Amino acid sequence: MECYQIYNKDSLKIDELSDYDYIFCPKSECIGNVVEIDELFVPIIIELNKKGYSTKFCCSGHYYGNCPNAYIMFESDIELPNIPKGYTQEIDDNNCVTIRRMFVKETDYQEEYIDTYKYYDNIINNAKQTLKWAKDLPPLDI
Repeated sequence: MECYQIYNKDSLKIDELSDYDYIFCPKSECIGNVVEIDELFVPIIIELNKKGYSTKFCCSGHYYGNCPNAYIMFESDIELPNIPKGYTQEIDDNNCVTIRRMFVKETDYQEEYIDTYKYYDNIINNAKQTLKWAKDLPPLDI
């Protein structure tokens, strides 16, 4: 998370048994960790971290989930000046802020095929809106 280099899983030679918490950057001069990020949220997470809004976890949402949502969890004591439209904010016992957007999905089996495309469109539009939000945030004074 220092150089913001993007790798795919295959280039890192990760096997099924690897623990993602301990993958190090393959560049010889770097001692940073490699983190897994949903593809749609990569530019958002990079933007937030460059501005000082250190992140821990995220998910852009999955069209196949029963109760899907998008979220970004920040490191403790990160104060956000605002949150994206449609999101709620939660603060856990460790003072970590999570912003979350819940999506509603039709549960009627016959509507699922049509709804999947609409739902996927909502996820993509949410990622674009969240990126705009991240770009508009002021940098944190660190």
